[in-house]
Amino acid sequence: MAGVLVVTSQGGVMDAAEVAAAPIHVVNSGPSMAPVAGRAYARLEGDCGDIIIADTGGTTFDVSVVRNGRVPMTRELWVGAPLIGHLTGFPSVDVRSVGAGGGSLARVDDGGVLHVGPQSAGSRPGPACYGRGGDRATLTDAALLLGYLDPGFFPRRHHGAGHRGLTSGHGGGGRTLGLVAGTDSGRRWSNWRPRR
Repeated sequence: MAGVLVVTSQGGVMDAAEVAAAPIHVVNSGPSMAPVAGRAYARLEGDCGDIIIADTGGTTFDVSVVRNGRVPMTRELWVGAPLIGHLTGFPSVDVRSVGAGGGSLARVDDGGVLHVGPQSAGSRPGPACYGRGGDRATLTDAALLLGYLDPGFFPRRHHGAGHRGLTSGHGGGGRTLGLVAGTDSGRRWSNWRPRR
């Protein structure tokens, strides 16, 4: 009987028992698989050259560049935030977080400044536009309101939820963000780097 395999930060898999003995192999392992999968799909399309891989998750938007069919590697693997966390020096697939993900929550601070992330709505309840009870604004809600996402792509239960008063999660009660379709206030969200 085969054991359970776990993806690694080097873009491969290991037996779960081996990972339990050396957990450093799974630091950043999820994002590391996007370039591996992207290269595999590009090869199916007959392209083994240079490929830009974009991976939009719940909290981050990650990118990587496969050059000449080779998945990029680095030894700049951090535990915690870069420069203030711990540099492991352990080899891993080179993936960079460059923006907020679709589930990143928006909030307005005491000075009225909009912040996005690193908190996330998660898969449950998820963004408000999912219609699962979420009432805090996310990047996905802003994208839907601004017309970047096709409302027809969502199941029927998602329609219209983004137009009600979404809160920012500010303090205990939250403040209404006041986003309305057709405004520019949400366009800046996708350009914000996630705060760590």
